[in-house]
Amino acid sequence: MKNESIASSFITFVSWLSNSLLWHFGFLISPALAQVNGPGPSPSSSFDTVVNLPGDEDVITGALLESVGGVPGQTTQLNVNDGGTVGNRFEANSDAEVNISGGTVGSFSAFNGSEVNISGGTVSLGFDAFDGSQVNISGGIVSPFGRFDAEPGGEVNISGGAIGERFEAEVDSVVTISGGSFGPDFDVAVGSNVELIGGEFRLNGVDFSGSTITLARNDIFTGTMADGSAFIFADDALDNITNMNLTVVALPTANLTPIAVNAPVVSGPLGLRAGQSLTLGAGGSLGINFALIDAALNVEDGILGMYGEATNSVVNISGGTVGDQFDAH
Repeated sequence: MKNESIASSFITFVSWLSNSLLWHFGFLISPALAQVNGPGPSPSSSFDTVVNLPGDEDVITGALLESVGGVPGQTTQLNVNDGGTVGNRFEANSDAEVNISGGTVGSFSAFNGSEVNISGGTVSLGFDAFDGSQVNISGGIVSPFGRFDAEPGGEVNISGGAIGERFEAEVDSVVTISGGSFGPDFDVAVGSNVELIGGEFRLNGVDFSGSTITLARNDIFTGTMADGSAFIFADDALDNITNMNLTVVALPTANLTPIAVNAPVVSGPLGLRAGQSLTLGAGGSLGINFALIDAALNVEDGILGMYGEATNSVVNISGGTVGDQFDAH
């Protein structure tokens, strides 16, 4: 009994000494409860520091350069909601989770050990997903006026939302695309790992069943993503694709009932599939990257966003406003 008591006392002393040394030398690490680099937003209770915008403008002031994370042993969550604003340059560092469901952000850099979840709002001036970061996009608008780079070692998952012009998946990046929309200058570099999940794939109007796709000069590659969004990638829209992986899945059924839009469309449709038709009227607006494949669009009034494009379709414009860079392939 005496030996057991001594052993128990010794273990208690070692535990106390270890914690004391860690505390005094600044290495005391709270439990890693935050789901950084996980599949989505984590409970705020899992983080040492939580910042909400609007509300915590004393922390994120909207200065030229702002950042969260990067503090040893500390996990941080930033939530940007409707009305929240972050400065023109923003950085997410290690052990930081940033959730954007509304508001506006300028340019964004996600560094090693950070996770970014975008379901709404606007990141307007460009985005870089660097080595060791994970970016999950399910909504919102990203880089309508800048470049989105999936850097070497960066992981990007896109299941919704709209990506503006100049998306590039660089060598050794990992990108999974199952929804959303893209503007012109969509680049898949040699040595990148990009997977497009969907179906109804056609190359130059002919059914395509290959497991990878590479665009040649004057090629047009079309199809439907897993979420039902139509897409068009074309050489003459400056799209450059090399060995993009294709995964075929069952698609939502296309609704062939004519669509009338007389109010801003917030969550869809992102385009029109074969046999669909839409009339845009007074008070209506369609977002960026609206794509038509074997479909019909009548713009009588309202606003059609920039980077729209159509192939093998009929587009009648009798009024309204058409945004920059509409491509009629």
